[in-house]
Amino acid sequence: MSSLSQISHSPVPLAAKPSRQFPFLARHPWVHLSSLAQEGAGLAVGQVVDLTSSDGQWVARGLVNPHSRLRVRLYSWDPVQQLDDEFFRRRIDQAIRRRALAGVVPADGAQRIVFSESDGLSGLVVDRYANYLSVQITAGGLDRFREVILDHLQQALRPAGICLRIDEKSASHEGLMKTDLWVSGSAPGELILFQQNGLTWGVDLMGGQKTGAYLDQASNHAVAAQ
Repeated sequence: MSSLSQISHSPVPLAAKPSRQFPFLARHPWVHLSSLAQEGAGLAVGQVVDLTSSDGQWVARGLVNPHSRLRVRLYSWDPVQQLDDEFFRRRIDQAIRRRALAGVVPADGAQRIVFSESDGLSGLVVDRYANYLSVQITAGGLDRFREVILDHLQQALRPAGICLRIDEKSASHEGLMKTDLWVSGSAPGELILFQQNGLTWGVDLMGGQKTGAYLDQASNHAVAAQ
């Protein structure tokens, strides 16, 4: 991965092919290589880029990953918004507040805290199991902000531990290293126990699939049990 010293402080423009800008004007966050007139192959991973139409009109701002065919992930459609540390801290805080609107989840329960694209954080999934967090990063560009994200989750939620997962498939596609690591704290045992739909569940954050227990399907689990 390119070093941060190679990253320009100013966004680098990348033009879409003629007529390819329309999905991104509608806030589709994924820009595949096939949609770009300029490939951005020489840019550093995590460089902030400004996507433009073929005639130079500003469309959106995102992070580039020259190792991936999903070349740019878009995070802002506001031309004055900078994609910096504070931006990602604020997006995480907004996601936490959205989850609170859905009701209080018991301390021994589980919930998805960050829903990737749905929370404007393409490539980031965060699950809470009791007092532990499972974090999955699937975007090479976003990995530039790994420490900012993990530090802010620790400060905002005060978990007993945070497990970082980068699965082999994402690592291969995004030019990352496969990672299964407790970045803070540690597991209380092989399984972390949590309550969901009136049952006690156990999840292996280090050895399980993705972030652990498909918490985005919790309501479907309840329906299937009826």
